[in-house]
Amino acid sequence: MHPAKQCPENIETTEFRSDFEMFYSQLISFLKAKEAAEYVYERDLATTHWYRDLFADMSGILDKVIVRSPKTEIIESSFNWAGIFNKHYRVGAGYYANLQITKGHYYNLVVPEATDNGFLMYDINELEHALLQLLSKPLSIHDILLKMQIYFDDDVLQNHFEAYKDLILSSIKELVIKRVICSHT
Repeated sequence: MHPAKQCPENIETTEFRSDFEMFYSQLISFLKAKEAAEYVYERDLATTHWYRDLFADMSGILDKVIVRSPKTEIIESSFNWAGIFNKHYRVGAGYYANLQITKGHYYNLVVPEATDNGFLMYDINELEHALLQLLSKPLSIHDILLKMQIYFDDDVLQNHFEAYKDLILSSIKELVIKRVICSHT
């Protein structure tokens, strides 16, 4: 995929190319620095238990401690490079089929994998990004719910706290499935 060939007419080619070069440079640096095979296989063996350990018994969910899985990277960019990558390389990912290239602020999550290119990439939203930033150190889900309140209006927190809690837990579940959040023992 050559970035200049993908650039929509309404976006300046030099800005598009410059952002791609910055993104690509950070991606290559990350991929060169990671400890590939051993880490991926150990992580994948452990992940079979992560979801069950966290969500099998919801009565004690607030006391569970989680942390960001090591050796993942978030690359910020002006274009959705993870979405573009997935549009062209993921089979059966209908979500990306009609993706339009637009300028904005994007978070590209890179997760090492035992695939031909050595990684999977996800475009994550601001809420998931904030969660992952918090989880650079282990935190209980109770503490996460407290710390994430700064991103929500008082009205939401006072009148819709259960919906807020469900949203945070759904985001955590999604990141556990992507092997980016794990239980901390």
